[in-house]
Amino acid sequence: MAQEVQSRPPEEVLIPAGLKGLRLLLWRIRRSEELRWVRVALLRLLFGVVMVAAWEGVSGRLIDQKIISSPGALLEAFIDLAGPENPDGTLWTHFAYTMENTFWGYLAGALLGILFGFMLAEAEVIAQVIEPFIMAFNGVPRIAYAPLFISWFGIERQPKIILVLTIVFFLCFVSTFSGIRSVPQELVNVARILGGRKVDILRKVVLPAASPWIFNGLKISIPFGMVGAIVGEYIIADRGLGYLLQRYNNEYFTTGIILVIFILMLFVVAVNQALNWAEGRMLRWRPTGQTGQEAATPN
Repeated sequence: MAQEVQSRPPEEVLIPAGLKGLRLLLWRIRRSEELRWVRVALLRLLFGVVMVAAWEGVSGRLIDQKIISSPGALLEAFIDLAGPENPDGTLWTHFAYTMENTFWGYLAGALLGILFGFMLAEAEVIAQVIEPFIMAFNGVPRIAYAPLFISWFGIERQPKIILVLTIVFFLCFVSTFSGIRSVPQELVNVARILGGRKVDILRKVVLPAASPWIFNGLKISIPFGMVGAIVGEYIIADRGLGYLLQRYNNEYFTTGIILVIFILMLFVVAVNQALNWAEGRMLRWRPTGQTGQEAATPN
């Protein structure tokens, strides 16, 4: 009997007598650590419902609906703009154009940033020489480069993709470079003493220790990369979410602007959650609750 109790989770032992069905499920959701994600999801849903209800309540009553629109108007605009009868192209056509530009720029920028981060972290002298030039290029707001990229690459996809690439590249490069340089030298020395080759040390010591930093760079790059795509489309384009924002701004169509912003927010949240899942799967060796740079910093 004692062994049976010890093998069960603490919350299972403390279940009050008489709880069955839905009441038992709710009790476990409140108490079980394994169902913590359910509690968080329900609280997020509740918070979202409260925010939408408050928005609907003040719209047209405390604040002019032309300024903040309303959830009902947002839904009507979504149905109208997403329909195939829209003469300017469906909302999904513009969304797909922006996401394609963001994807290719993000992919190329992330790969190049991580690659250069590894290369320069291993070449300390070269890194010290070119660091001021990298910081100078990165310090200029990307919108200043947009006209130059347009004159170089034309008005189609290329300047938008290049703009995204430059933003993502530097964020991933700095995160990767910092992560590799933060790997404790003691771990590398131990691996060398045990006969580890350079490739083995990189794969089994450096890469796992720097992975939290790399994932942080990848996650931070998502919204900033989309800024590059939107800015490029805002300046010159005939489609895309940036084009819609520029058009709706000229038409003073507040509902359309807010709708595009919500679509961008939902996309960023979805991609960020996917990266969080991938990070959790790849970094299962981390102590529970430890994230980001904490995992790469020795106690």
